[in-house]
Amino acid sequence: MKKRFICLILTLLFIPNIVRAASANVSISAPDSVYVGDTVNVSVTVSSGSSLGSWDFTVGYDDSKLSYSSSTSGASQTAAGYAQGGGQTSVTYTWTFKAIASGNASFNVNGINVYAFDDDSQMSIGGSTSTSINVVKPSNGGSNGGSGGSGNNTNIQPDYKYEYSSDNSLSSLNVEGFDINFDPSVTEYSVSVPNDTKKVSVGATANDGKASVSGIGDYDVKEGSNKIEVLVTAENGETRTYTIDVVVKEESPIEVSVGDEKFTVVRKADKLPRANATYSSSTILIKGESVPCYHSDITDIYLVGLMNDKGKIKLYRYLASNDKFSDYTEVNIGGLYLILTDTKDIPNGYTSGKVTIDGKEYDAFLKDGSYPLLHGINLETGNEGLYNFDETEKTIQRYNGSINGIGEINSSIIIYVLVGLCIFEFIMIILSVVSKNKKLKNVLHDKLNTKTEYEKISDISYNDEGNITDDLTDQYMSDSEQDDNVSVDSELDDEVSENSDDSLDEGLGNDSSSENIENNSSYENEERQVESSDLDNSNDDVFDELSSSDETDEWDSDSKNYKEFSDDTLGHTALISRSVSNVYNNSVNRKEDIKRRKALRKRNKHKKDDDEMFKF
Repeated sequence: MKKRFICLILTLLFIPNIVRAASANVSISAPDSVYVGDTVNVSVTVSSGSSLGSWDFTVGYDDSKLSYSSSTSGASQTAAGYAQGGGQTSVTYTWTFKAIASGNASFNVNGINVYAFDDDSQMSIGGSTSTSINVVKPSNGGSNGGSGGSGNNTNIQPDYKYEYSSDNSLSSLNVEGFDINFDPSVTEYSVSVPNDTKKVSVGATANDGKASVSGIGDYDVKEGSNKIEVLVTAENGETRTYTIDVVVKEESPIEVSVGDEKFTVVRKADKLPRANATYSSSTILIKGESVPCYHSDITDIYLVGLMNDKGKIKLYRYLASNDKFSDYTEVNIGGLYLILTDTKDIPNGYTSGKVTIDGKEYDAFLKDGSYPLLHGINLETGNEGLYNFDETEKTIQRYNGSINGIGEINSSIIIYVLVGLCIFEFIMIILSVVSKNKKLKNVLHDKLNTKTEYEKISDISYNDEGNITDDLTDQYMSDSEQDDNVSVDSELDDEVSENSDDSLDEGLGNDSSSENIENNSSYENEERQVESSDLDNSNDDVFDELSSSDETDEWDSDSKNYKEFSDDTLGHTALISRSVSNVYNNSVNRKEDIKRRKALRKRNKHKKDDDEMFKF
């Protein structure tokens, strides 16, 4: 009996704790009926008779009727938390929706887990875990403007769907104190402000009251470009961004002109637009100040950044020679950069037009059935001229046609002409070589005979009287020459006979006759000795020259050799004249003297021929 009483006491003590651990209640608060377009708030509360320790659950809703806007849990479909201390017996989360279509919209709580604070035991769940909201459209198209309400709606159209506003435009946008010439359809603006401006104030108003605007207020600005963005969000969530570039002017700017437009030179390298890889960073003097720029070693082109009054920066070509700027336009075609330039020379059959490259239009020359032509400078080679543009392959090629109606040049014709000229030149060289070889052959043939003659001349002997022996003299004379000697002898005999009479007559009155005869004889003997010595020396000189003379110099001295031969001939004529005088004193030896002189003359002739061989 005593044991039963103790068990009963223990049971009574534990029963209240078991009840508290199992008890947790869930309730949902939501309107019974709302109009399409209304904001709908749905709250979920978890409560218990004892302290709550932690909890978590998920919610679900009909997204065809309700559009999620926000929640106090921070998530669209979940909630979780824990108590900071004992004594918390309830927690509430609220979800906000927009009613978007008529009909019954369901809302439910799922996966509820609640734990006690005291012992972390899981509580049992009771109460309501789901609800339904009737979304209706009134007959007048209006809204009850509430978040709930049971309204007795009589003309309900269950198939109606609410359309959100997509208007994300502004009705006004301004920079306080400055005019930006606002247009709701234009999203980018630029305004220049004085150099001492440190702060600007931006204001804006949404065109639709259901849209939201962010990015307005005060902004700090500094010298150069300062971009400010204003974001407009429509009711349906679509956004639009308006950008304002507040450009704080430079102090003492370098002002230049391109055509009729005014610019300022960009003096900070980090503000320059990027140039292609063929350019390198550099500096250049403009109006006495060094400014950053780009330079191409291939084309020797300088690019300088210029900023207009709206703050837009663009690269322009700078010509230091005349301190002028010109527009700079380049295109990248198949990895090759071409600087487009103007030209007044229109190719034959082409007309001015436009061509589209990467979505942009450029000036070009057009002709039916032909590639468009672009005029520019190849940045890889520096060549300037016309280029064919293949719109299909996206490539360019140098144009080889004509300009201004001269007529197109066929490249194959040029090749044929060049080949023909080469063949003609080759034939002329062959003919020249053959001609020279033939002449060389003739000269060498003559020289072989000449050498033989010289060898014979070197053996010339004289008789006791100092005259050339008749047999050796005859050996060097042809029959015709000997006949000539006979003729000459005959003439000389006549001449001597006449001169002898005259000289004898003069000699009878002149005591110095015998002295003149002795002098003449002495002169004649000296002359023979000199000539004999000259003959021997000349043989050696001839063959020395044959082995050492410069062939080219001897040919160039052709006229000089002929003159020397002429002079030698005149000299021999003078010798013959003196011999005729000596015949008066020594008529016996005159024939031998004449033969000797003829032999010397023949030697000189061979020497001339030999010189010609040296010349060749």
